[in-house]
Amino acid sequence: MGLMIKSISNVLMKKEIPDPMENISETLLDGLKYLIFAGIISIPLIIITWLTFGALIVSMITSFSASAQMMSTAMFLIMQWIPALVILTLIYLLILPPLTVNYAEKKKFSAFFDIAKAFRVIFNNFGDWLRMLLITFVYSVGITIVGLLVSFTFIGVLLIPPISLLVSAKILGEWFADNAK
Repeated sequence: MGLMIKSISNVLMKKEIPDPMENISETLLDGLKYLIFAGIISIPLIIITWLTFGALIVSMITSFSASAQMMSTAMFLIMQWIPALVILTLIYLLILPPLTVNYAEKKKFSAFFDIAKAFRVIFNNFGDWLRMLLITFVYSVGITIVGLLVSFTFIGVLLIPPISLLVSAKILGEWFADNAK
């Protein structure tokens, strides 16, 4: 994660992709800050996910011995939480990349919470944003397919996730550098 932040930062400053071993302590610190931030932001999503799957498990367990009323109550809970789960997932996927770039640009923890700038950048360039997400998705699928082909080697398993993150970081950084004016 730290290397992803450093990569986005270098793309924004029009530098080359950084050497992974260059200033490793700063890279690790940036990665830890990012993981803490992503964890804080995703708490509502995690809670709703656990509630949804908990209700699903309860409905499966009670289906063996419970009455129809208990089953309908459990299914009501599941149906109630699924829209919340979908909405929170969409918000999370929409807002996290620009906030990540905000942090990579400013290198301050407060940049994570500049949600107004993130929304402004996305909605002013929504077509380009969707195109960038599609390109990132296609690259991720391609890298995953290559990863599956070389996953029989231990080296392939270790190299594919960082390569995927770096490609996504480069695409996101270039998009943000072009559109965040």
